[in-house]
Amino acid sequence: MKKVLIITVPRQDVTRPPGILSILSACCEEANYDYQILDLNLQMYKMFDAPIVEKLNADFSTNQFTNDDNLFTYQQACDLVSEKINQYRPDFVAISVFTYASVLATDVLLKYLKVTTNRKQYQIVLGGLGIDTAVESISGAREFKNYCLDTNLADYVITGEGEISFVELFNGNT
Repeated sequence: MKKVLIITVPRQDVTRPPGILSILSACCEEANYDYQILDLNLQMYKMFDAPIVEKLNADFSTNQFTNDDNLFTYQQACDLVSEKINQYRPDFVAISVFTYASVLATDVLLKYLKVTTNRKQYQIVLGGLGIDTAVESISGAREFKNYCLDTNLADYVITGEGEISFVELFNGNT
């Protein structure tokens, strides 16, 4: 049975959970995949005081950290993902990059996972509206999805409505 870890990254209002978690969960259930969900945005609110999370969200909105302390704080949240991957051992890690404001969080997470997990044991799939944006300070003029593929931070990207593509990819139809 395929194992999928579904992750949402920060810069979403925790009072409005991202719908993609429900959608991808239903896709996994229908395809008979084992899956787990990690809402990193919500986890940050559990880990840190609200003013700290708000500072991080402000940094995510501008796609740059205002200081090294904020980067270090976010890397503590990235530890949760690394631990989850090392314990759960998924075949795929699906990351929803909800908006342009999720690009910085995703970039740092992907680089962190590259050094804290065995990337040969799982494949990373990116999706969401944020993968189509170009953030000069991160990906230069390239769209974030191309930057991630070119630098081996991700193995696959799914653009547009991805429910069918999501299952097809995991079934080996690339």
